[in-house]
Amino acid sequence: MSRNGVTLKFYGPWQRAAGVEELFMPQDGVTTVRCLLKKLEARCGEEFSSHGEGLVCLYDSEKGPRALDLDEEILPGSTILFLGIVESG
Repeated sequence: MSRNGVTLKFYGPWQRAAGVEELFMPQDGVTTVRCLLKKLEARCGEEFSSHGEGLVCLYDSEKGPRALDLDEEILPGSTILFLGIVESG
């Protein structure tokens, strides 16, 4: 039996704000990145609201991570990566 929800993995400033490396959040239906961030802020505190500090990505085991916009939908069973600031160069 599998649980309905989303696996969240935190890196960099996101991990410091969340206080954990990984978290499972129950979720029965589709949600958006924006709604997920609000739930995390309620759970982890206001420090988590500095989501402009990095990327939120959907992880695909075949294609790798893909950056998400705040209004993109997240399906149950997804793995979401919260990455620190990514600098090119």
